[in-house]
Amino acid sequence: MRDLCGDRPGLGSSTCIVDAGHVQVETGLSWTRSEELGAREDVFLVGDTLLRFGLDERTEVQLGFTAFGHVRTRTPLAVDEDSGIGDVTLALRRNLVSPDGSGTNAAVQAYVTLPTGDDAIGAGEWSAGILLPFGFDLNDSLSIAFTPQASLEPDSDGEGHHASFGGSAGIGITLSDRLGAAVDLAVIQDDDPAGSSTEALLGLSMTLSVSDNVQLDAGLNLGLNDDSSDTELYAGIVTRF
Repeated sequence: MRDLCGDRPGLGSSTCIVDAGHVQVETGLSWTRSEELGAREDVFLVGDTLLRFGLDERTEVQLGFTAFGHVRTRTPLAVDEDSGIGDVTLALRRNLVSPDGSGTNAAVQAYVTLPTGDDAIGAGEWSAGILLPFGFDLNDSLSIAFTPQASLEPDSDGEGHHASFGGSAGIGITLSDRLGAAVDLAVIQDDDPAGSSTEALLGLSMTLSVSDNVQLDAGLNLGLNDDSSDTELYAGIVTRF
């Protein structure tokens, strides 16, 4: 089979395809902190999961969901907490160049998110979008990847949808046969009628290949402006069957 190629970690999306007839499970946990005007919000996600199934040499389907999320908001006067499950995302990825993700590579991916989650971490409305990830190797140790994207997101008042667009760019570094690292930058413009925002994130991540079918990862995302979450820490595992 091809070398194991996960969609996590990082801020972008990979172009590789899971071998036909095989399933890849990618799951993890995370903690995100945001502070604004004296209020602090902490979001804990457990079982943030992506299931990938290879249909043929260049096509895979994906099912994404969050098994459990907990949100805690603290202000000088009160502490509010809420928990629940997340929304479900269905996606189809078609590789255009290099289905193992090596060398020069490209893919197209379309997705729809269904409002199946609870109020704590669910969006409350459907969303849909398209990603066009591509990349290439600079040499045996360095690679560069880009993920332009566009989507329709629910309005904050729940009355309709609006456009969101942007993307990410990242540099992957092969440190050894088993160890890798990456640096990512993502910028997403969200044109909500209630007020537009621009999220800007810097991501640092590492991967450890445990075997041909198992990979561990950990990462840190840092918000670069007021529209972004301040800090996100995460860790996870990729397993192929």
